[in-house]
Order: sequence, then C-alpha cells, then structure tokens
Amino acid sequence: MLKKAALDFGQALAQLGQLEWTCILSRKMNSNIIVDTTGTLRRDATTILSNLRRVCILADLQEVLPEIDRFGSLLTTNDVVIEDAKGAASHLKYRLFEELQNEYYFQVDRRDVNFYGNRNLFGERVGKKFKLAATDIENAGNCLALRQADATVFHLMRAMEIAVRNLSKRLGVTITPNTTWRQMTGLMDDKIKKMPDNTMKLKRRKNEWEAARANLHHVGSVWRNNTMHPATSYTPSQALDVFNAVRVSMNSLAEL
Repeated sequence: MLKKAALDFGQALAQLGQLEWTCILSRKMNSNIIVDTTGTLRRDATTILSNLRRVCILADLQEVLPEIDRFGSLLTTNDVVIEDAKGAASHLKYRLFEELQNEYYFQVDRRDVNFYGNRNLFGERVGKKFKLAATDIENAGNCLALRQADATVFHLMRAMEIAVRNLSKRLGVTITPNTTWRQMTGLMDDKIKKMPDNTMKLKRRKNEWEAARANLHHVGSVWRNNTMHPATSYTPSQALDVFNAVRVSMNSLAEL
C-alpha cells in the first residue's frame, strides 16, 4: 500500500523537538517550576504521542511503540516532572531516528501518485465493459507509479488481451498467440469493409469499428513489436506511451 509517510514523520520529529525545548525554556524562565502545574505539557505530549503511535503502526515501526508507552505512563502520574518529560521526549526522538535509519522508502513522483491504487484508471465505461481486466489495469497503474516499466506493459498486455478477445468474438475473427498485430488488424479490415453502411446509423457504427481498428494499430506501434508480445524492455516514458494508447483503445472498444 502506498503511504504518505514523509510528512507524518517530519511532523512527529518536529513536535518532539518542540516539546523538548518547551521543557527547557520552562525551567530557564523559572527554575523553581519543577512539575507541569498548568497541564499544558501533559495535554500537548499526549496528543503528540497519539499521533506518533498511529504513524509508527502504519509504518510497521513496532520497536518504537514500547518507548511511546513508557512516555505515556510518565504522563499518567499526578505531577508530570518537567525534566523527566524532557528526557523522555529526547530519548523517544533519537529512538525514532535510529529506527528510521534502517527503513527504506521509495519516493513516488507526485505526478504519478494518482496512478497508484486506482481501480478506475480507464474510466467507468471500460470498467463495466471489461470487468476481467480491472485488476490488471489497476496493477499497471501501480507499476507505472513505482517506475516498473516492464511490469506496467505486462499488465497492460493482459488487459488488452481481454479486450481483443472480446472484439474478435464479436467480429468472428480467430486470434492466436502467434497472430501479429498487422494480421489481426488486416482480418478486422476484411470484416469491417463488409459491414453495411446504407443508413446513417449503420454508417456511424461502421466508423466506430474503423476507429477501434485504428486504435489497435496504434497500440501495436507503441509496443514497438509486431507481435502480440511486448518488446524486451521499456523505459518509464515508453510505458506511459503504451498506457495512454491502451487507455484510448480500450475506451474505443468499450463504446462498440
């Protein structure tokens, strides 16, 4: 699952640092103040710990939770000793630093975030028409967001295969794994040319099939391969080209 963790951890560390400095300044302003008499420190620390616990659970940083609990226990005493709270905040901050040093995070470009976890990338019409392709379309978006270009095209090919098989059945065209895109579009041409167009409705229908055939040809060209199998490898830019071509093509097919 894609998690927006950078801001959460940044805020948590900043809040712990601010809490630590609040304790220091309180003692400097009045060295006679030993405990939190106003309750402000207790309230602020409780809120910070609650947010930090949530972030650590989401990020699976289980090792930090005992430190959060120990700090929380300190806040349940009748009188919160300011020096103890400062020490706990400092210790928790550095404990979190230590754990984050062992974590690895993949930075997703903000322009690509909307590709991730989106089951409706190609629109509702495609989703309803080609339900069996929904998982591959979503996975293609996930891989695109994570810069996995080859995997993106693989899932797009699987989604497109579902649409092509649907199309071939409707046209009565036989498609095999060895059928090239040129052969397939050629077979489609023969069927489309024989379609009647003696009324406006039939002519419009024929034009829609011709547009679908053109879009399929375009998909084949961006795959950079004249078979129904992808090329050896792709760049992220090429994968995006394939993604857009397949999206246009499947929307065109969904309208038929």
